[in-house]
Amino acid sequence: MSKTRHEEILSEEMFNELKPIYADANCKNCPSEWFFPAISRGKIPSGPGTNVYNAKQICSECKVQKECYNFAYKHHCIGVWGGVVFGSERKPRKRIFD
Repeated sequence: MSKTRHEEILSEEMFNELKPIYADANCKNCPSEWFFPAISRGKIPSGPGTNVYNAKQICSECKVQKECYNFAYKHHCIGVWGGVVFGSERKPRKRIFD
């Protein structure tokens, strides 16, 4: 399995941990810019028609949403993971999924 653009930024250990999750993910054929918006100061636009909105819609119907979220929480990832936006300066206060 070749790495996608966003997987190239992960360490080999993280990539191997993510691979079985990503294999079943709804996002594997979606544009990566939906899940990795340009980070700038202020709020990331997330209303209807935005990339983040599209990503959250894909995540909301995904069977590995919980695993994806927990992976991002554990590794302090940036972007939309499991339907939640993780930013460079913050992460969700607590785990949504156990």
